[in-house]
Amino acid sequence: RSPTPAHFRVAELAGGSGSSAAQDLGNAAHDLILEPAEFDRRNVVEPDLPEGYANPRATKAYKEAVAEVEAANPGARVLKAEQVHAVHQMRDNVMAHPSARKLLDADGPVEVIGIWDDPDSGLRLRIRPDKLVTFAFPGGDLGTCVDLKTTRDASLDGWQREVETRGYAFKAAFYRLVLEGLGFPWSDHVCVTVENFAPYLAALRGIHPDWIDMETPNVRAALRGLAECRASGRWPGYPQ
Repeated sequence: RSPTPAHFRVAELAGGSGSSAAQDLGNAAHDLILEPAEFDRRNVVEPDLPEGYANPRATKAYKEAVAEVEAANPGARVLKAEQVHAVHQMRDNVMAHPSARKLLDADGPVEVIGIWDDPDSGLRLRIRPDKLVTFAFPGGDLGTCVDLKTTRDASLDGWQREVETRGYAFKAAFYRLVLEGLGFPWSDHVCVTVENFAPYLAALRGIHPDWIDMETPNVRAALRGLAECRASGRWPGYPQ
């Protein structure tokens, strides 16, 4: 998604740009829905808000209390009370969706890391799918890559816009490349979507295989370009 290799290199060296409130909410939802046993270790609720202030979270007392919570829970996310409520509502609505629950309750690894050496580009590729599910059929196994997505709009039109603007089909093509290289019987890429605002509605959305096929050449070209940049040490910007 970087406009040039130079942009990509700067972002890579920076190691990310921090975490926003929306990212914290999405990551906490992933924890509660996919790895509920880890939720309390990775997330803690904020301290009680001091009374008598128009903006209690801006007070020195509150900030000091947050610092104490962070020190007592190293590496944990400090969530606002309303975020904790939202995350539980999101989890409840996802698990109330029968098709989504069937995928999430099925046997299969969650947040597993897959590493594959791509013979075409020579790069070692790494993925971390939210969940992998394999269904047995008389003609052979069919594998589903499950992606949990928090979104502002889980409607069909909203989802199509998300796929286009956020490069989800490109990501699905990249994941398929690695999974098939590792021997996973890939058949489809399915997204469990849940809105990150009330009433936190959930929906099951797919990415059509034709769309993924269209992005596969772009994935291959990106990997070859990345390999060339790494080999040469040159990260070009806009054409001259």
